[in-house]
Amino acid sequence: ADVVYHEYGHAINGYRYNGGSGMQNGALNEGFADVWAFTITEDPILGIGFYQNNPSGYVRRFDINKKVYPQDLVGEVHADGEIIAGAFWDTYLNLGNMQQTINLFKYLYDNGPDGANGNEGVIFTDVLLEVLYADDNDGNLANGTPNDNAIVSAFALHGITLISNAVINHTPVTTANSNSVISINANIQLNYAWALGSVDCFYRINTDTNWSHLAMTQSGNNYEGQIPSQLDGDIIAYYISLEDSYGFKSGITPFSANKTPNIFANVPYFILIGFELEQKEDFDFTIGFWQTGDAGDNATTGLWTIGTPIGSFVTPNDPNTLVQPDYQHTLNGSDCAFTGNASSSTAGIGENDIDGGHTTLYSPTYDLTNYLNPAFSYWRWFTNNSGAEPNADWWQVSITSDGTNWESIENNLTSDTRWRRYAFRVKDFVNINSTQVQLRFIASDSTNGSLSGGSLVEAALDDLYLWDSKESSTSIEAYNSLFKSKNLIKIIDLLGREIKSEEIDGKTTLFYIYDDGSVEKKIILY
Repeated sequence: ADVVYHEYGHAINGYRYNGGSGMQNGALNEGFADVWAFTITEDPILGIGFYQNNPSGYVRRFDINKKVYPQDLVGEVHADGEIIAGAFWDTYLNLGNMQQTINLFKYLYDNGPDGANGNEGVIFTDVLLEVLYADDNDGNLANGTPNDNAIVSAFALHGITLISNAVINHTPVTTANSNSVISINANIQLNYAWALGSVDCFYRINTDTNWSHLAMTQSGNNYEGQIPSQLDGDIIAYYISLEDSYGFKSGITPFSANKTPNIFANVPYFILIGFELEQKEDFDFTIGFWQTGDAGDNATTGLWTIGTPIGSFVTPNDPNTLVQPDYQHTLNGSDCAFTGNASSSTAGIGENDIDGGHTTLYSPTYDLTNYLNPAFSYWRWFTNNSGAEPNADWWQVSITSDGTNWESIENNLTSDTRWRRYAFRVKDFVNINSTQVQLRFIASDSTNGSLSGGSLVEAALDDLYLWDSKESSTSIEAYNSLFKSKNLIKIIDLLGREIKSEEIDGKTTLFYIYDDGSVEKKIILY
C-alpha cells in the first residue's frame, strides 16, 4: 500500500505544489512522495515485500544508514530524495507528533522551494528555512521558533543546515616553506549570512590523529587563518569548516574530511613543507613499469588498465552525475590508470565497473637509499555510493619496503567523484633505507553484503610524485628534530673520519649514525 501512497504523492506534487506548477527537482519530487507515504504508515520502511525474490526486502528506509548531503548525493533522483525525506522522518521523531510534522510539511506546497537538478544544496536549505517559517509564531526567525531545535537538529543529521548552500571558494595550499606561517584563505557566499556562526580551519601534522583548531577572521566575504610555521619535511593535512548559529557544522571542505574513524573520512588537503620533486609518474610524459593485476585478484570486470578513460554517467553526459571520470589529471595529458572503460559514455554505469571482487595496481619500485626524508603524493578518484549497496566497498593503498610486508596508507569507504590528492611521508610507514619501496592500489566490489556486491565501483589514479625533503640546517639538533624517534651520535665520511656538521662544505657523501644502531647515507650538496 505504501508504494501506492508514494505514487499518489507524485500526483499531489504535480497538481498542488507551488500553485499547481509542479516540481522541477527530481530529488525533491521523489523525497516528498516518500514523505506522503510514511506520514500515512508512520513506518520508516517503505515497500516491504516489493521484490518477489526477497519477501523481507524493501524499497527504502529512513531509520538506519541515514543519507547525508553532500556526500550521498549521487545524481539519481530516488537515492537523492532519501536525503530530504529522511530529514522529515527525523523531524517527526524529534517532535513526537506526526500531525505536527504534516502541518509543517504541507506549508511548503504554497511557498514551493524548487530548482533544477544539481542545485540540491540550495533547495534543501530553502526547504529547511520554509519549515522554520511554518513553525515561527512572531515573524522573526532571528529569535528562534517554538520547535527550531527539533527541526534544525533533524535536518542537520542529513547535512542540511541554514548554511549548507554556502559556496566556498578556496584554492588549496599544496606546498610551503619552513619557518613561515601558512595563510589559508576562503571566500564564502551565503544566501542567509545571518545564520553563519563561525568559519574555522582544522589541521594536523604528519601522523597526528587529533585536529588543531584555527579560527578564521572575516573581512567582508573573505576569511583568513594562519597555520603556524612547520619544519622542512613535515606534511600538514587540513580542512575548512563552517558552523551555523545553532552550532551545527556544515560546508566541510573537502566534505567529510572531519569524520572518524578514518574509513569514513574523506581525503583532506595536504601541504608539503620544504619538499622538492624528485620523480614523477604521470602516464603521459613519464611512465615506468606499472603492474596491472595480481594473481590474487578476483574481480570479473572493471580491471585496472592504463589509457584514456571514458566517462560514465547516471544521466548521460550530465557532469553532476559522473561515476567514472571522463578526464585525467595531468596538465595537457590524456592518460591515467583506471578500472575499465565502458563501450561508450552513454552506456549504463554498470557496464564494466568493478564486479565480483578486487583488482590491484602496483607502482614501479623505488630505490630510496639516498633520500633524506622521502614523501609520495598521488591523485586518485574513487566512487562506491551508486547502486543498490552504496558505501560498502573499499579503496585501499599500501606500501612496502621489502616486497613482502605491506603497511596501510589508505583504507577507505568514502566516495568522492573528483580527483583528490593524497600525500604521506615514507618513513612514517616503512624503512626508507631500501631499494624496493613500492605502492599498491586496490579497489574492490565487496561480495560480503546482502546484495552480493550491488554497488557501482570505479577508481582511477594519476600523477604519482616522489618528493624529498630539503636540508634546512646541518646542525645535529636539526637532525634530531627531523628524526624524532632516534638521536644522532656522529657523522663520518667515506674514510670513517668523524665530521662536525658545521665543517661540511661542498658536495660530499656522509654517513649519519644514530643511537638505535641505524646508519643513513646522505649525499650533501652545498
